[in-house]
Amino acid sequence: MRFFIKEFEEKRREREVQRLFELLEDVTEVRETQVDRACRASDQGLSSLAGNLEVALSMCHRILEAEDKLSSADDLSERRERRRCEWQAV
Repeated sequence: MRFFIKEFEEKRREREVQRLFELLEDVTEVRETQVDRACRASDQGLSSLAGNLEVALSMCHRILEAEDKLSSADDLSERRERRRCEWQAV
């Protein structure tokens, strides 16, 4: 019985050590190949994203400028209309 238990524990230990080595190999492979690839892909994606954000920001500025011009034109036309009414009342 003791021999059986001892043999079982040794086999179990060997399997665990084997699994650890396999895991270490997998991690090393990922570190050597996938990390660099992910960094390159993110660099490419981030540069295009930065360009798209710049375009969006410039479009937002144009919209804001157009709204400012429109609101100032509306204010100007309202003031002109008030002056016309005042002059007509005089």
